[in-house]
Amino acid sequence: MHIILPPDRDAFIGAMDRITSWEIAILSWDYRNDPLYSDFWDDAPYDFSLGYSQDKSRWALSAVSWYRKECDDGRIDRSTCTAVLVNPPLVREESIFMILFRIFNEIRKTGQISVTKIDEILGSITFKEYLPAGSYLPELPENWLHLPVELDVGFSLCEEACLYSSIFKEYRRDSFRDVLKMLCGPRHSGIMIHHNLVVRDAIPFLGWDVDWPLSRQGKESPYKRKKVQGVLPWDYQPDQTLLSAYQSAQSHYDQPVVRLKVGGRNQREAISNWHRCAKALRKLKPQK
Repeated sequence: MHIILPPDRDAFIGAMDRITSWEIAILSWDYRNDPLYSDFWDDAPYDFSLGYSQDKSRWALSAVSWYRKECDDGRIDRSTCTAVLVNPPLVREESIFMILFRIFNEIRKTGQISVTKIDEILGSITFKEYLPAGSYLPELPENWLHLPVELDVGFSLCEEACLYSSIFKEYRRDSFRDVLKMLCGPRHSGIMIHHNLVVRDAIPFLGWDVDWPLSRQGKESPYKRKKVQGVLPWDYQPDQTLLSAYQSAQSHYDQPVVRLKVGGRNQREAISNWHRCAKALRKLKPQK
């Protein structure tokens, strides 16, 4: 992994020529309280686009100031790109974005960047490794056990509640035992909590879902999956979730019921997978 800067003209142009796709990128609010970025938020509004080559070995960040006067014809101006990242160890868009953003921000502040500073930035950003699904729940269907997954958290809102940046860290859990301890505990004001086992770096191609109370088989029939919203509101992509354990309530005043949604390639497999997962997860519920 290394960085190419514009002064290395031939190498920079060659790397930029290989970048064929661009997507809008958004700097996470998680960094607002980080001293490394405090100066950026105050006085430098930019629109970011993250570009990559077809083989995802070359990456660039375009940063266009809100105050820049130009005709937007949908093309990326190379002058808005300050560096190209070559051969990152893993395709992790958030980590790649943060490397290129920190280099851009250093050049924005000082007008230059040293080799030492680049090495510091490259060494400071981690590339997340995903565990196999079987490490979270060994009783999962056999063809799921090897899939790389992440146990993430989401929310349904009620009682005029709102989300804030730290809530995802606050309610994230690393095991299904801890997930069920939370879901089966006292109600959390204003939110219903969802924990999802989501496949990363692959698409599981599950076409059906079964969604029943964890404690028993329900009456609802399996239903076809739909695409889910991505990072951007208009970006829809295949649902990569294997299963979801979540809270549900009929009214603002009811104690939530824990439900389990499980996927399958067809209706019969979805039902079979649900029973298999439900049996394993019930064993992890806290004892009353």
